[in-house]
Amino acid sequence: MPEALQMQSSQTQTISGIIDHVYFASPTFSAGVLDAGDNGKVKFSGKFHVDKGESVSLVGDWQMHAKYGRQFAAKSLSCDLPDTKEGLARYLAGHQDFKGIGTVTAEKLVNYAGSADRLDSLIREGIDQLQAALHIPAETLSTLRQQWIANAAENKVRSYLSAFDLSPHQISTLLE
Repeated sequence: MPEALQMQSSQTQTISGIIDHVYFASPTFSAGVLDAGDNGKVKFSGKFHVDKGESVSLVGDWQMHAKYGRQFAAKSLSCDLPDTKEGLARYLAGHQDFKGIGTVTAEKLVNYAGSADRLDSLIREGIDQLQAALHIPAETLSTLRQQWIANAAENKVRSYLSAFDLSPHQISTLLE
């Protein structure tokens, strides 16, 4: 295991990557493997739900589980935008809230923007520019903008609340 991830269990740290494998997932708990890039593959568990392929940051510490061995015990999770063009396009095309954004439209958006930060900026503040350059219907871009901003805000609140050791159900109840 890379030295960067060999911290003592008492030190809180953040590990980012893509969910590579999910051993178990319920609405209130997930366990699996995070591909942390240069830091290797990391076994994790936490009181949240994740799906394979999600780009996330986990905050927690290392623990030795009696049955499953050394793993990262995540106390909170935040969803990140993928950092590759392919990942961004998959995220846009596969997100259930982004109506009218299929594979072709997602690829056009990502190729035009060039990066996650630029895409975020264009969706938030430049949908007229996107509509003119890419000929995507204004209604589709308006819906994308609304859902993009709402999802980002909800993710931020969920990440904040998860630090208080609330379950996903408790957080959902608070957000309703």
